[in-house]
Amino acid sequence: MPAEEQQPLSTQLIQRLLTENFEDKKTRISQPALSVVREYTKIFVREAIWRAAAIRKEEGGEGGLKNMSAFLEV
Repeated sequence: MPAEEQQPLSTQLIQRLLTENFEDKKTRISQPALSVVREYTKIFVREAIWRAAAIRKEEGGEGGLKNMSAFLEV
């Protein structure tokens, strides 16, 4: 299996997410554009996870669903 197929944010997934929201179904997106959007999305997701972990650490959270007083706003 190619390495890209094992990654959670595959190019196929990004293409599907984008094309589902195109008004004109004939609209296409180039491979370089898909690669850029994929990299941007990976960075965005990493940053969101990092921020959530930092907030939990600041609040002394122990994990689980015990402390639901704060939500991550992205």
